[in-house]
Amino acid sequence: MPSKTCLVLVVSRYRTCGCTRRPYVAGKSVPGGTVDRPLTRLHEGGDAAAVTQRQKNITAKSNACAAIRPANPTGLDRDEHPFGSTWEDSAAGTNFSVQYLAPSQNRSARATLGNWDTKDRVLHGEKSFVKIIP
Repeated sequence: MPSKTCLVLVVSRYRTCGCTRRPYVAGKSVPGGTVDRPLTRLHEGGDAAAVTQRQKNITAKSNACAAIRPANPTGLDRDEHPFGSTWEDSAAGTNFSVQYLAPSQNRSARATLGNWDTKDRVLHGEKSFVKIIP
């Protein structure tokens, strides 16, 4: 189970999209929170386009994180939402959020997502969304 901090980050990104961390964009609407704006699974083994898109996602995340780099980022992970394993991640435009957080929190959330993808056989190109249950 991902840490409470990671769950709060995901929830806050859907509920207060205009207030999410970089990039600050008026009217931001992070995809993946509703059935009509799903996330699309990006599996690097899916095809050559997926490998290229994943690299673009990583580069876009790095560029956005550079603008909010803490004074001492040593030991911190860079996190993004929508997830890096989706086509809708940071390289897809400005409707995404990034921030630095503790590695244990980020990696726990990443492992949970990976386990879900595996257990439910979420395949390359399949659609899903994040349902927030209060």
